[in-house]
Amino acid sequence: MNKEHHVVYVPGLHDQHPLNRNLAKLLPLFWKSHGFYGHVVTPHWEEGNRFAPKLALITVEVDRLASERHTVFIIVARIFAFLNNLSSSPRS
Repeated sequence: MNKEHHVVYVPGLHDQHPLNRNLAKLLPLFWKSHGFYGHVVTPHWEEGNRFAPKLALITVEVDRLASERHTVFIIVARIFAFLNNLSSSPRS
């Protein structure tokens, strides 16, 4: 069985700005041209002040892909917050 390779991109602040939304639509096409499946997870950072639901949105997508035994690469604009959570969670 060939393993699929996926890239999950999480944009940073202003992820709902029209220019950022349009650029994020191009990323999966770029990754596909290099043999990767692209996913854009947009947590809407400016909406509300709770971090947990936004992080859960990202984590659910990453866990879904990982549970299907795919290789998952994560590109996160707010990398420090994500790495802090990732390092404290029980993942293999």
